[in-house]
Amino acid sequence: MVAQGVPGAVAVVWDARWGMHSFTSGSADVSTGRPPTVEDRFRIGSITKMFLATVVLQLAEEGKLSLDDKLSHWLPDIVRDADAITLRQILQHTAGIADFVTHLQHDNESRFHEHAPGDLVKLVADKPLSNDPAHPHSYSNTGYVLAGLLIERVTGREWRTEVQDRLIAPLGLYATSMPLRQTGITGPHLSGYHPDVVPEGSRSDVTELSPTMADAAGEIISDAQDLITFARALFGGQLLQAGHLAQMTETVPSTEPMDAYGLGLVRSDLACGASVWGHGGKIPGFSAWLSANAEATCVVAAATNQIPADTTSFYRDLLDAVFSPVTSGVPGRDDGCHGTTRHPKES
Repeated sequence: MVAQGVPGAVAVVWDARWGMHSFTSGSADVSTGRPPTVEDRFRIGSITKMFLATVVLQLAEEGKLSLDDKLSHWLPDIVRDADAITLRQILQHTAGIADFVTHLQHDNESRFHEHAPGDLVKLVADKPLSNDPAHPHSYSNTGYVLAGLLIERVTGREWRTEVQDRLIAPLGLYATSMPLRQTGITGPHLSGYHPDVVPEGSRSDVTELSPTMADAAGEIISDAQDLITFARALFGGQLLQAGHLAQMTETVPSTEPMDAYGLGLVRSDLACGASVWGHGGKIPGFSAWLSANAEATCVVAAATNQIPADTTSFYRDLLDAVFSPVTSGVPGRDDGCHGTTRHPKES
């Protein structure tokens, strides 16, 4: 944490054999020096995509849509070449849709600007698709804003309502919320920071912002314990049938820290030769990661209240520490890598 220049960090690890362990360091709030706790909430950024993909797959199980439907069937003319894009490609980031994030203003004042989801899409709606057969994976937050609009079109209800009723309420995720236009974070929470150029080592508090800048691609607020519960339910088969969960883990190659990408799901390949599944998230002031082995017998959720200087190495080190055989003397952790042996199905 110190080497990466972040003021505070929290991590929770759950293991089927020895239960829950929590780890905190630094300051949850720089101005008061209050240390973080496992009850502190934070913005989870793109971990939101795991929630959205799960709902879309549930709708597929219910026969309300097919992952092979064309985007134009549900959202005609919303982006260029919508008739050439499938819903599966949207969830897997292989549609080649440009990312609206690169077209947003990124300054202190603009973080309070409100954006309608349709307006975020319009920022890139006329951009040509980047269809490169050699590199099909092209990460795009726009795709998940479209997934939110898709859920609304299919169900007649906002994606937030579907996530609440299908995931948050049944699993008892009481620290998890979708703030929509609420700029602050309710309840105990980490304060989020952004490093300043001058003076060196200073930082600005950016806890408050308009979550409409992320919408269905990264709006959710949660805490580490709720994320553990969600991952255990997902990989434990409580939320999806085996066939659709298997489709979620059918991947295409990506780039670090995403060695491969499924449907709203990242596969990370560890130094010990195994693979784990989850997602990372970044939004101004916060960075987070959620990862589990496929059997859901070991899960880690972690967050920092400033984006690390090198996010890839930060979370690589975290995952290796949790899932590899070297475990700093934690009882019962001397029997090998706790990831999933690599048998990935990649397209």
